[in-house]
Amino acid sequence: MNASPIDGICCANDYVALNIMRGLADFGLRAPADVRIIGFDGIAEGAYATPSLSTIAIDFDQLARFTLDALIRRIDETHHADGTDRRPASRAIVGHRLIARESTGLTPC
Repeated sequence: MNASPIDGICCANDYVALNIMRGLADFGLRAPADVRIIGFDGIAEGAYATPSLSTIAIDFDQLARFTLDALIRRIDETHHADGTDRRPASRAIVGHRLIARESTGLTPC
């Protein structure tokens, strides 16, 4: 029987997820039996946690390339005389993949 009022937590990053798993264990709750937990970023430590941490792994190389390209464009572009930058915000979809592990009870893909 699930002793928790929630059944899952999606964390902003894997370090938060690992700490939440530890905190829940201090209260006698276990992932995934009581609460399913998933992180976001794909750090290597998640594979070695008990239980191992499910995560959304992002492509850091692609993210770095996008970030540097955006920074170079900003530096190269001429700013308005008043010092403001009126360019619209830009977006990018960075490569990612689900790594299913024990903390969510998912079967690896």
